[in-house]
Amino acid sequence: MSEDLQNYELVSVYKLNPDDQERLMTTQRECVFNWCTKEEWPMGVIMSMLWKDGKACLTAGVHRHRISAVRRTP
Repeated sequence: MSEDLQNYELVSVYKLNPDDQERLMTTQRECVFNWCTKEEWPMGVIMSMLWKDGKACLTAGVHRHRISAVRRTP
């Protein structure tokens, strides 16, 4: 077994082929959306998600902190 496959911290060796990735993303309905506050504290929330044309579609009201965070740091 190669050294890369014995190092469990090295996760870049585990990949999905494009068809499996597309199937996963089209059947998944939630995602974890993460951002940082102005003070660089990590935040996250579970959101509903739709996958369309290779992009994740999410919605949130403009008053949500995550929207200002994305505007601040795209």
